[in-house]
Amino acid sequence: MTPVALTEKAVRKARNRLNATISAEKMAGVPHAKSTQAITDPVITPFLMAMEAEGYEPQKNSAGAPLIERCDACNKSRRFTFTGAPTGEFKLCADCRN
Repeated sequence: MTPVALTEKAVRKARNRLNATISAEKMAGVPHAKSTQAITDPVITPFLMAMEAEGYEPQKNSAGAPLIERCDACNKSRRFTFTGAPTGEFKLCADCRN
């Protein structure tokens, strides 16, 4: 199957939502160790948020964490397998979108 084309607009919207959450937590005095920012990757987190907003679910391990693998194109460990209609199952890298 051909993967979906994730737009930069979708990623930007997700990044803005994430930044708003982080800012709200800082304003509320949430300790860094318990904050969203402490467990956030600046590339992966907005990418996964955008994909989920578009209706695509990453495959997850038994603990509920997304499965991640090394991308053949860019050689970074940021490639995920997604499922979602109408495309079925496909892989997409958070960095190079291959």
